[in-house]
Amino acid sequence: MRLAFVRSLIDARKKDERIHLLTGDLGFEVFEEFVEKFPQSFTNVGVAEANMVGMASGMAHLGFKCICYSITPFLVFRALEQIRNDVCYHNLDVKIVGVGGGLGYSSNGQSHTTLEDIAVMRSLPNMTVLCPGDPLETYMATKQMLAACSPTYLRLGKKGETNLMYEHIGNFEIGKPVCLREGQDLLVFSVGNMLEATINAMDELAKRGLNPTHVHVHTIKPINAKDFQEIMQKHTHIVTVEEHSIIGGLGNMISEINSTGEFPLKKMLMLGLEDKYFNIGGTQRYLRNISGLDSTGIVMKVSEFFKK
Repeated sequence: MRLAFVRSLIDARKKDERIHLLTGDLGFEVFEEFVEKFPQSFTNVGVAEANMVGMASGMAHLGFKCICYSITPFLVFRALEQIRNDVCYHNLDVKIVGVGGGLGYSSNGQSHTTLEDIAVMRSLPNMTVLCPGDPLETYMATKQMLAACSPTYLRLGKKGETNLMYEHIGNFEIGKPVCLREGQDLLVFSVGNMLEATINAMDELAKRGLNPTHVHVHTIKPINAKDFQEIMQKHTHIVTVEEHSIIGGLGNMISEINSTGEFPLKKMLMLGLEDKYFNIGGTQRYLRNISGLDSTGIVMKVSEFFKK
């Protein structure tokens, strides 16, 4: 996803000289081409994320279109005051790009995980929240994010993600969920980097005789509730899958829509990370496995839920 983001950024900078990239001493082996092509449009502020967002806000007041890039927990939480008061309050054209969202850097310990970021960022007025599922979506999300003039949070994975959205990428539109599979038995929403694991789980469920609908959500905010309600009213069982706390993320967003729709309330299962800190370290793959967020865990939990 990182390389797709940079490629989209380079293509946009060729057309728009207002674009300026700021980083908190990160991006090595990622930003070299951008820096070589546009050295005056790049600033490494060092390990000073709050200052970086403050600088970007000042530059945005002068007409620049600024992108702040860092590892997600350091950027979202260390600079939250500046994101809230400097960027969102003034509705400035500043983009917050967090890499390794969720468990992307979990091998470095709890301090490097980001399990609350979607909840925090979607609560900020004026903030757009994007969670692309693969490099193709990352390219398109970056392109459309830069075309807009509003504060935006772009939640990226780390690296090595598989391209899965070839058939749907031409229809990418901020705010619009993507239906990847239509079925009758139950409805599954997944967000961002849970795309591949959920696709694999849906394939396995189909082999076991269940016929699920799978909707991929790349935009948490803004959304049109009616887009979701039209899909939800066709099903009695709804599942949400996210690499995020079960508090405040995709599950809560769908629950809010479920509770305000004109149709009868649906049975819901929210698959995500429990409301607690990990007391062990490990890779993203390992922590997903023990949390039931790999494809095997998703299949098991969805099957049990639908039986009920």
